[in-house]
Amino acid sequence: MTEPAPWPLRCALPLGCPPESRSGAALSVVRPGSGAGWRLARHQVRRAGLAADLRQTERPRPAAPSLRQQASRRLMAALAICQALSATTAAALPPDDVHAPLAAASQWSGPPPTIDGRLDEAAWQGAVASSRFVERKPKLGAAPPVHTEFRLLFDAGALYIGVFCAEPDPQAVTARTTTRDAFAIFSDDAISIKIDALHDERTTVGLVLNPAGARLDYRGVNESQMLREWDGVWLGAAARVAGGWSAEFRVSWTVLGIDPQRPPARLGLNLSRDHARRNATYDWSLMPPPFSPIAASRYGHMTGLAPLPGLAVATTATAHESDASGASASDRKAETDHGFLAVPWALGALSRPAGDALTHRLDAGADLLLRRGGLRAQVTLNTDFAQADVDDAVVNLDRFSLQMPEKRDFFMRDVERFTFGRQGAAQALYSRKIGLDRGQRVPIAGGVKVVGEVGDALQLSALNVLTRPQGALPWTNHSALRGQYQLTGGSYLGAVFTQRQSLARSDDANTVVGVDGALRGGRQPLLIEAFAMLSRTGGAASQGVQDVGAKSGSQAGTGGEDSQFGQGAGVSMTWRGLLVRPALAWLWSDADLRTDLGFLRRVGVHEADAKLVVEPRIGRFGLERLRLDANAGAALRPGHADGALLDADASVGFDLVWNEGWLVGAQAQQLHESVQSAFDLAGEPIEVGRYTMQRWLVGLESPSVRSLSGWLDVEGRDLYGGSALAVRGGFAVRPGTWLRLEGGGSAQQLRFGADERLVIVANGRAAIGLSPDLNLDLYAGWDRLAGRVPVMARLRWTWRRGSDLFLVYNGTAQGGRLGHSAICKLTFAWP
Repeated sequence: MTEPAPWPLRCALPLGCPPESRSGAALSVVRPGSGAGWRLARHQVRRAGLAADLRQTERPRPAAPSLRQQASRRLMAALAICQALSATTAAALPPDDVHAPLAAASQWSGPPPTIDGRLDEAAWQGAVASSRFVERKPKLGAAPPVHTEFRLLFDAGALYIGVFCAEPDPQAVTARTTTRDAFAIFSDDAISIKIDALHDERTTVGLVLNPAGARLDYRGVNESQMLREWDGVWLGAAARVAGGWSAEFRVSWTVLGIDPQRPPARLGLNLSRDHARRNATYDWSLMPPPFSPIAASRYGHMTGLAPLPGLAVATTATAHESDASGASASDRKAETDHGFLAVPWALGALSRPAGDALTHRLDAGADLLLRRGGLRAQVTLNTDFAQADVDDAVVNLDRFSLQMPEKRDFFMRDVERFTFGRQGAAQALYSRKIGLDRGQRVPIAGGVKVVGEVGDALQLSALNVLTRPQGALPWTNHSALRGQYQLTGGSYLGAVFTQRQSLARSDDANTVVGVDGALRGGRQPLLIEAFAMLSRTGGAASQGVQDVGAKSGSQAGTGGEDSQFGQGAGVSMTWRGLLVRPALAWLWSDADLRTDLGFLRRVGVHEADAKLVVEPRIGRFGLERLRLDANAGAALRPGHADGALLDADASVGFDLVWNEGWLVGAQAQQLHESVQSAFDLAGEPIEVGRYTMQRWLVGLESPSVRSLSGWLDVEGRDLYGGSALAVRGGFAVRPGTWLRLEGGGSAQQLRFGADERLVIVANGRAAIGLSPDLNLDLYAGWDRLAGRVPVMARLRWTWRRGSDLFLVYNGTAQGGRLGHSAICKLTFAWP
């Protein structure tokens, strides 16, 4: 599905940034400094940029034109410029790409297809086949050398997708992944279904299958974030058949948030096929770079849906039929969509922290999902903070906070409806702030979320969560309201309201209001995004809540004796051309801006960024493309006593990509940074002052489709009066479908005068896929700086559709002490 990403600095990857061709390390090092540089900006938003101010010089006229006439003329001039640029880009693309393809779904009133991966039932034979696929890589716009086709069916219960992938060499069909939700699936032969159910041209429900039946699901947000932490309830199976392999998908209307009695006239739809033998990707609706693989504004359309007031008849395949077809146990039953889903859970845990006594805990709760017409409600009771999962351990050597991924289903569902601001830099709502305080769990008593549509254009969403007292924290209410008015082509206007309110004191509160909007050119390259927000912090509010992952206090403002008001804004403009891609962005906030339910990486500064990417497609000598980058950024504080300029950076670099998947690259960077408050870096105190630094980096990456793959980076740089030399690398071994071994780490030699120290982080994972429904994950790591060795073992058995059993062991050795915990968690999805 994915475009080969330029090799990055191996940093802690934030939410929604999949390392497509790499096996992510659980313990990773984030390099010191401001995070400046075009390559790191792909994975961690470090700056927002500078808005372009397009002005038109008007010819003199006898009478001064009115303001309305001036605005009209400037708008027409801007549209003319955009139209000319669009025509240039469209001419460089394959001619058929400027039109979105259509696929018709067929209504089915008989017994629904058995989800076994085979398309040999009568239901499929009568459906219309769609087979227009275009090669995305390595030869953009070419006709694929193999045939791919799909069919669409629907009934009152669900949408069904059947796909056939031709492969003349049956032995070349690759499926080395069986683990659930592993990005390694994109290095196999795989089919990706992408549905824009709201047809807002920004959001995606993504479902992926490979020939071994491995599954991945995700939510796509704003055409960029890919959140695999979301687990949808759907059925999928694959089978090897004569001439290739085939796959079947069944996704209920509840998961898509659609009322089958009032279905939309059309949905956004795309299918992508990853072809491992050629290291190639084919799209039904072509996704040319730099559009992401989940750019919903470039999807095709599904038509033919009709109101179905009745419920489809459920059928159950026999175990013999399912086993013979290769379908997993959880896929044997096709059920109707009742518009209601309950997922209760129960948990038992034993824990012995290092040096403490053995403790035990029993807990239970539930998530409930209800759909009535266009209205969807979700209720959570005693929310589980993903105790059956663990966050990737991160060594943060940066001055600023990091983001950790959300894992709770209550917050993951409809996450795109509450997105506001700039990811990783300035967000009005960052749900990890609810139920966590300085890394410690705060019990959630309950919460409710309601989302819906008013007419065809207005989306409304509301969230309310109540947390119980924990330590010095009282009962606290957390609220969020979000509205978006949909325009054409994925453009919108929106508003947001968030509030953290203590139930102990009325003036212990933080409120944020904001407005935002985006102008997307639909299938054209222009993208403009802007937002502004205002915060009010009560006089009794405590010190700014520490951002999750921060190694020191939050950079946000704090409350005082009187209420404080803060404000911030951002705008960005990007031209997503095939060859040339300029981008300008700007982000600003004053020192009193505070978002207790959001995320602020930095306040009290203006941050500007300008970027230019030139990416010619070579198509000769086995080379796919060359990517050239230039980036410049600055952080300013106007009126500051020591001058307005705080930080500045400039960098240039390149990536060279081969058709087979090899990649080499290099980067050079110049940085100027002003440290405003002292901080500790690997045990070395960094004093306040100005620092001028240089940095270089070279890297190599091998094709991920092979059974053995890896990457290696070497970086040298000045470091706040010292220097650092770092070597980072990783590998993945996939000998077959049942086992995947991953390893990675980094070693950094730091020098400050005569003082030298070695920072080493290493990790290893073993993913054992006993079946698509039974996975065992083993993990071990080593953080030399903290003297910490974490280990984990997790067994996940999907014993029924949407229902799981987790057995988890966690152990940590640090400072000669050893801590243990064991968890057993059971979830049950009904009906």
